[in-house]
Amino acid sequence: MRALFCLIPALLWADMAHALPDGGYLLATPILDTEKTDPRYIHLQVDGTTITVTYASITPPDATACRDTDYCDMLWDGLKLRYSEKDGTLKVTDRNVTRDDKPSDANRKSGDPTADQKLYFEPLIRRMNGAKVAGNAAGGFTLTTELGQAKFSPLPREGLPLLTAWMAQTGADPDQLGYCDVPQFSQLYTFDAGKGFRRALEVFAAAQAADVAANRMGAIEPPDNGTSNSLGSAFEARRPATMLEMAMWRLNLAPETPPDQIIDEIDREIGTPDAMAVVTPLIPALPMAAAYKAKLRTIRAAGTPLNAPLCMDMTLGMAK
Repeated sequence: MRALFCLIPALLWADMAHALPDGGYLLATPILDTEKTDPRYIHLQVDGTTITVTYASITPPDATACRDTDYCDMLWDGLKLRYSEKDGTLKVTDRNVTRDDKPSDANRKSGDPTADQKLYFEPLIRRMNGAKVAGNAAGGFTLTTELGQAKFSPLPREGLPLLTAWMAQTGADPDQLGYCDVPQFSQLYTFDAGKGFRRALEVFAAAQAADVAANRMGAIEPPDNGTSNSLGSAFEARRPATMLEMAMWRLNLAPETPPDQIIDEIDREIGTPDAMAVVTPLIPALPMAAAYKAKLRTIRAAGTPLNAPLCMDMTLGMAK
């Protein structure tokens, strides 16, 4: 079966009318200067000779960053590129910024209105201009220039929230791991493998989405001596994350307790109908999520750097 998977990308490349195959791809090579900026996952959605670029943050921008710098979204898809190809070599022919908000707070921090362009956009464009393109057996491709190789793994854009939530749980960042997680996650997601691990990530992603929503609420109306209505709105938006974190903690303390019983207890303590609408579908996944967090804690407690075990198996044995 795996041999068949390896043949499919080769057939697609052989039949292409343009240099890059249509679909979603995630950069698996460090190209950003993380001494000057925060790490990002960089995703390309290729449609013919048009590419929509998404920059994915590892942690949600807080309410202050959202309010003061207009950096509010973890998944910023506001860069659109067009390219041409001649004799197997790429050239970026057009670039447009299609969103008014920002992919980072770099412009405000540096006082340079072009900081986002210099720190995020230009490193990608440099890896594309003059690049030779080669497909690979995993369904991705490699861009080769005098700067070296930039490798891309196949991944639909909807997989990004699961990956950013996973990275936030580990406490690492893509540069520390050398993006070793990207090819692994690509295979797990593309071939629908590791269902237990995927369900754990769904819990983490739901909690992260609640945090993002809460930060947006906090940015709408800045607190005034702790009396702003936005404080209550932000707390309500974050409530599902709070409930999920409480449930995972209690499951670690009493793993034999049925997760629905734990959620019932938490619902009586702090639940609301809106929060339970988010939490209830995730109840079957809570034991997997709690178990994964416990594995991470064990590794940290042993003083073992996370890079080696995560690069060997990002699921930590839960790919079943």
